[in-house]
Amino acid sequence: MDRTSLPAVFTCAASFLPVLAVVFFRKLDPHRRARAAVLVAAVTFTFVAIGGILAWGRTSILSLPMEMPPLGMSFVVDPLGLYFGLIVAGIWLLVSIYSVAYFEHDERAGRFLSASMLSFAGTLGVAFAGDMFTLFLFFELMSLAAYVLIVHDQTQEAVAAGFKYLLMTIGGSLGIFFGLIATFHASGTLSFYPGHLGASAGGVVAFVGYLIGFGIKAGLFPLHIWLPDAHPVAPSPASALLSGLMIKTGAFGLIRVFWQFFGRDYLASTGWVGILLVLSAITIFLGSAVAILQEDIKRRLAYSSVAQIGYVLLGVALLNERGLVGALFHLFGHALMKSALFMSAGAVIHETGRRKVSDYSGMGKIMPRTMASFSVAALSMVGIPPLVGFISKWHLAWGALDASMPWVVVLLLISSFMNGIYYLPIVIQAWFGQSGDDVAPVRERPSFWVPVALCAIGIFAVGLVFGNAPLALARIAARALTGE
Repeated sequence: MDRTSLPAVFTCAASFLPVLAVVFFRKLDPHRRARAAVLVAAVTFTFVAIGGILAWGRTSILSLPMEMPPLGMSFVVDPLGLYFGLIVAGIWLLVSIYSVAYFEHDERAGRFLSASMLSFAGTLGVAFAGDMFTLFLFFELMSLAAYVLIVHDQTQEAVAAGFKYLLMTIGGSLGIFFGLIATFHASGTLSFYPGHLGASAGGVVAFVGYLIGFGIKAGLFPLHIWLPDAHPVAPSPASALLSGLMIKTGAFGLIRVFWQFFGRDYLASTGWVGILLVLSAITIFLGSAVAILQEDIKRRLAYSSVAQIGYVLLGVALLNERGLVGALFHLFGHALMKSALFMSAGAVIHETGRRKVSDYSGMGKIMPRTMASFSVAALSMVGIPPLVGFISKWHLAWGALDASMPWVVVLLLISSFMNGIYYLPIVIQAWFGQSGDDVAPVRERPSFWVPVALCAIGIFAVGLVFGNAPLALARIAARALTGE
């Protein structure tokens, strides 16, 4: 084996380690399985970090034997994959810690944790896939395992939401499948390197297939209809993973195929990128507008996720480095913010049974640690400086001006105002409102509030340093894609 492929060996191992863990999970009771999941997530994160350190400054590729000739599997450690892989491994570790207390008395916890590990493997495989076929295989693993997470409670609503998700997932998979067939037929390769296939990427058939397939997972309008139904019925750890990470795989897939298959010049010359630009703008506005009307806290957060993924796709559609930096940094920022929000909301529901927005009045006195973290994440979603949400919107606005699109800056300001409409009242009422009855403060368990607090600390601390490490990695990844 070439020493230059060694970093990819570690990330390949990281992608398969959670799958192997599921086999050993069967011998453990649910409580021990939850703790074992934390250990697996920690070891996996370590493998990803080692692979990143070994590959620093270069691209590492590992090709495996062809299992479906003429197609084989390959893994790559490049700036884009490493950036996303570190986000995935880090957030999954925090959610795994959170799950220990959440599933403490749940008899079906073992099934959830096994499905979570399979989804973990699939999401990491998407991050480190070196070709479209490998990415497709792991994308399918992640998507199918996520169905089990959504229907975990087995209520009528959960089963209905899971069925809608499954139908949408199958449709998205077909779209990606047609896309990769068109690409392979036109170019004879599905590898992301050397990249920039242009017209040989498969033309309009591939473009539409990838846009639909990855757009469904991302929650892009009008393909978002599964997402608002899935979040309210899924357990909060699943919501944190779905919104914080799994919908990002759709955006990540679009970044891969648009920037490494088609290339910026080809997308600009065909005008196809205008489709993504319009859809992302509608997604931002629609998600924010509908979120304002939601009374269920998890449903409000779900529509907020629709709007936020629009920011990422908007940065991709600007076709310049600064816009792409904003999009990539928002992958990181939104993973922290939305994971903190969903885990906070889940802790409140788990401990108090309150899930309506109006029930959050006085919640800061009942669960102060949880609501403090919720407040930091909510303010960051609005775009209050110096939090991470402000930094990503700043770069998106900068990229819009570089692209001579000042209307995008206006859109970002309007959407931030709309974010304030549905987040700020919750924060204000939580700290200055009255609970309406004499509710004693809840004893907040460390497994609940520590992962949420770590997300909040990251949101605040990273924002204080404008030249922070995640932003630096986002810039490196953007420059590698744009060549600027």
